[in-house]
Amino acid sequence: MRNQFFVSTLVAFCSLAAFCALAIACGAPRDTVEIGRSTKDGPPKPVGDAGPPGYEYVVRRSLGTVGLAERDGLEPAEAHALVDLVASDLDRCLGEFLEQGHLARGAARVEANVDENGGLTNVDIRVSPGEDATKNAVLCVITPVRKFAFTSSKAHKPRRAAIEAVWQPLGAP
Repeated sequence: MRNQFFVSTLVAFCSLAAFCALAIACGAPRDTVEIGRSTKDGPPKPVGDAGPPGYEYVVRRSLGTVGLAERDGLEPAEAHALVDLVASDLDRCLGEFLEQGHLARGAARVEANVDENGGLTNVDIRVSPGEDATKNAVLCVITPVRKFAFTSSKAHKPRRAAIEAVWQPLGAP
């Protein structure tokens, strides 16, 4: 009787150990989304051929890259002008941080709605961690987005844009 209890306990323990080992080895399922894609409003929308997958428009500069990740209700020319402005300001601004020795590798995403008068509303900002990266993002990405002069629109349709920027010091891998 005692041997039966020992054997059944041993079998149960081995089964549990095998299950745990299998669960750990397989890992948890992962949700993946291409950079620049959002699944908040359903499946990703098709994009033009101007940039890598997930970006409608991309501008590369010596110290960083800016991409138009999402555009709803804005004319392409206006959204592209926003990316051009941010890319130019990003490169100039990061150059100043580089001279001061405060340029850190970083990334930022700015999403915003544009109201009828061309003002920004519901601004959502995500920035890489780190003090220097945050300073770089605030002054070199967020400020140019805020100063961009969006056109006014009486169409009463929602307008929004999302841009993403990445940068790193010269010579960094």
